Amino acid sequence: MSKKAIVLGGSGFIGSAVVRLLAASGFTVENWDICEPKEYKELWKKIDISDESDFQRQLSTQPSDLVFHLAGVSDMVSAEQDEVKAYEVNVMGTLRLVQQLNLKATTKLIFASSIYAEGSAGGAYGRTKKAAEEIVKSYKGEYQILRFGSVYGLGARTTSGLVGIIAQILKTSELAFPGDGSEIRNYIHVDDLAEIVLQLAQGKERWNKVTMIQGFDQYDQKRLFSLLEEIIQRPIKMTYLNPGQHNRYSITPLRLSELPAVVRPSTSRDFASAILQIMQDLQQHE
Repeated sequence: MSKKAIVLGGSGFIGSAVVRLLAASGFTVENWDICEPKEYKELWKKIDISDESDFQRQLSTQPSDLVFHLAGVSDMVSAEQDEVKAYEVNVMGTLRLVQQLNLKATTKLIFASSIYAEGSAGGAYGRTKKAAEEIVKSYKGEYQILRFGSVYGLGARTTSGLVGIIAQILKTSELAFPGDGSEIRNYIHVDDLAEIVLQLAQGKERWNKVTMIQGFDQYDQKRLFSLLEEIIQRPIKMTYLNPGQHNRYSITPLRLSELPAVVRPSTSRDFASAILQIMQDLQQHE
């Protein structure tokens, strides 16, 4: 008998990759999201984790072996603009989930946190993730807290992150960057991330622990922009804003107060080839 997995936020960028991999791996999968997915629509149920009565009723009547909690306000700018909503979805939604699961505590819970949960660099978004982590730690069953790093790939939003940078450069060949270009990021492709998430969920070693997932593709931002210039074969007009203007970390999100294990993919796709594929996809959908 296949295991049943519920993916909260399975229509999102990372959630879609996790749903796709779970389905291909023989799981019985349900995608709970307020938004209709682009693929695997037959697995989708329109469920809002902010709707307390309906969300908890659905959880109580549909038990599962695994719950992947990927739902929430994931954009840092949106969290700053509406911190109340960010807390309602990211924190209170997590609380409702854990309270319901605690009634039996037989479901294994995998929570998608962020590198911004540690330290002050994440602003309102980081604070909601840190608060949600503490709630997950109160779960009576088995849980994993997975802190995701800089994730990229097809299907990411074009307003932020690496794909946002690429979209802006393709459109105007100009970029205003909130830093000085020395900031270091470890990029990981969303499909590599999904594979690690599934490996950890099926493993025995990381339960009731915090794990950071990063890629091997480490770039300071000036080196990244040079790579993008080579690929598009034209110069990029750069404007470097004040370092730390958007309250981001420069070198590492790790803090002494809590040092999680860092997991990286066993194999990694070619970074430049993946960037080229993203560019081609963005141009096709203009």
